[in-house]
Parts: sequence; C-alpha cells; structure tokens
Amino acid sequence: EVEPAGSLRRGRNTVGDIDLLASDERASELFVSYPGVDRILERGPTRSSVILKNGTQVDLRIIEREGYGAALMYFTGSKEHNIALRNLAIEKSWKLNEYGLYEGKSERRIAGKSEEDVYRKLGLEFIPPELRENRGEIEAAKKGRIPAIIKVDSIRGDLQMHSTWSDGVDSLETMAKAAKQMGYEYVAFTDHSASVRIANGLSEERFRKQWKEIDQLNEKLAPFRILKGVEAEVKGDGSLDYDKKFFDEFDIVGASIHQGYNQSPEKLTGRAVKALSQPSVSFLCHPTNRLIGRREGHSLDMPKVIKAAKDNGKLLEIDGQPNRLDLDDVWAKRAMEEGVALAIDSDAHSAGELENISFGVIVGRRAWLEKRHVANTRSLKDLLRLLA
Repeated sequence: EVEPAGSLRRGRNTVGDIDLLASDERASELFVSYPGVDRILERGPTRSSVILKNGTQVDLRIIEREGYGAALMYFTGSKEHNIALRNLAIEKSWKLNEYGLYEGKSERRIAGKSEEDVYRKLGLEFIPPELRENRGEIEAAKKGRIPAIIKVDSIRGDLQMHSTWSDGVDSLETMAKAAKQMGYEYVAFTDHSASVRIANGLSEERFRKQWKEIDQLNEKLAPFRILKGVEAEVKGDGSLDYDKKFFDEFDIVGASIHQGYNQSPEKLTGRAVKALSQPSVSFLCHPTNRLIGRREGHSLDMPKVIKAAKDNGKLLEIDGQPNRLDLDDVWAKRAMEEGVALAIDSDAHSAGELENISFGVIVGRRAWLEKRHVANTRSLKDLLRLLA
C-alpha cells in the first residue's frame, strides 16, 4: 500500500511538502533512488525525506499495517478535522492518534487498520479526503448524509477548450479525436471572440469558416458531437462582441472577463451580472479569472453573481486549468446550495490539457458536488435542453 496524504490527498488548490505513506519498508529504497530526487535529507526504516529536482520536499513514512488507516487519516488531515475526530473519541472515553483508536483504560487498539474502521467505530459514515476540512462533514457523517461526490468518469463532455483557430496549439480534429478517445460524447470548442486580439479572437466571418470544419468533423466522428461555442469577452461596459442574432447561431456561449481588471468591485460585478442576464449566454467562464500564485481573482460580489446565475438559469464554471481552479471549492459549494448548476471544464489549449478535467473534478469534490449538480454529466440531449 502506498498513498499520498496531507493537502495533496485532500485536493487543496496548492500544496507545500508532499507526504507519502507506505506499509512496506522496502518502499524506502525505491523512494530515495527515484530519478527525480536531487538530494536525500533523511533515510531510515520508518521515515525518509528528499528534495526533488523541482525543489519540492517529499516525506515518506513507513507504517505498520495494523495502524495504517489511522496514520493515513492523521497525516491526511486537515488539522481541524482531526481535532473534531479526537473530540468524538474523547466523548466515548477513547483515544485517537496516528497509531490507532484505543480504549481509554485498557489502551487496547480497537480500530486503525483502515480509515473505514476508524470512522465506523466513531459512529460516522466514511468521509472522502476532499471533504475533511471541518465544514460540516462530521455532522453529515453522523446522519449518514455524506454526498456521493462527483467522479471523473461521470463527465460526459467538456464545454470549454481552444484550438488553433484562436490561441490553442492543436487543431479541431486533433482535439476532438483525443476527447472522443477519453470516452466523451461531446465537446464544445469555445475559441475567443474578436476583441481578445492577444488570443487571436475570431471575427464572425472566421467563426463561419470554423463551423464548416466542425460540420465536416461531426459527419466524420459521429455519433460524437462537436458543439459550436465561443468564449465571448465581456467588455468594460458589460456588452459582448457580437449581436444577439449571431450569438443565437452558437450551440453554447461562455462569457469571460479578461480585461479591465482595475475597475471597482461594483463595476466588475455589474459586468458579470449583465453578462449572465444576456439571453444568449450559457455560462460564466472562470468567474474570478484568477491565476494562482500570480494574480488575485476579480473582486466580484460573488453572492450577487450567484444570484444572477440562478435568476437567469445560467451555469457557473469550474475551470480545471491548474493555475485557475476557478470557481474555487467554497464558492462552488455556495452556488450548488443556491441551486445553480455548474460546468466542470478543462479549458484545454492542447490535446494533452484535456486531462485538466481531473483537477476541476477535485474542486467539485471539495465543493460537495454530486453528479446531478454538474451540467456536463448529462447526455447531449439533456444538456442542450438545459442550455435552451
């Protein structure tokens, strides 16, 4: 058994050091001899630590099988979740630590081989790692109400990606074939609209040429379906690049705020709300437009944005690009609780980046989303009905 732990296993947006657990001491030799290791900090029978060539520290702990589940739970965290579990144990006059769950007086280990055993003994339903942030998961587990959170294989199509028609590096055909190979039923190409010149945004004329290529590919790849989409820029006054008549010819329209970052929170929020009020718009792409570690997201009034999406029957997106992950898990959960459907997309600019969908799904899992909350888990027929 080898498992990641810590914030990596919980799926947080960023991680510091990486924690690994293994149940076999032979793992240490493989670990320190990994080609990506730059230097070895520590090497022993129960713990080894290295610095990778990319600068990341990775720690490996060797855990006995009888206490492996308790250790995995402890080192996964979060700290707040662990404290809540320990308090539950104390209420029963037990003791919970990284070695197991123990009876108070006899100190006999009564659970610890697996996480499921520990949760069950504490009277809890199993809690997936992504939910362990002490945000109500303990209370839900007591009542047997942990959601069946979304999985990658629930996604039936990807609603945001880019091709060489705008700022992507692969052709429509290359991207579509890669998506079909992943088992998707449909994808939407959402190349940029005209005002995003830096991303080679398309004029109406160029979109019509693209559509002809899409029609040919749909014949070639049937029953797989390529939807005609656009990532439409929301301009400084909240207007979009094209008129409604042209937008109505698309299958799906995403709206994005890439420009005018320096506007006040009120104006930025007004732009987002106005875009979501446009009849032709299907969803708001990466709503805050953050770049993790490089740029804070737009200072939107997110409750107002979520309300606008709900009032207008529009989707909000979880963008799976690793440097975006936007909406984040907190706001995605709030949107779900308010009854807003979400889309989880890759925002791929190459065929390889289609795998970004897995990062978006992790955000969805942390947001407590079930399959029913995510628009692109639906069949194409049901999706188009939702977007109509």
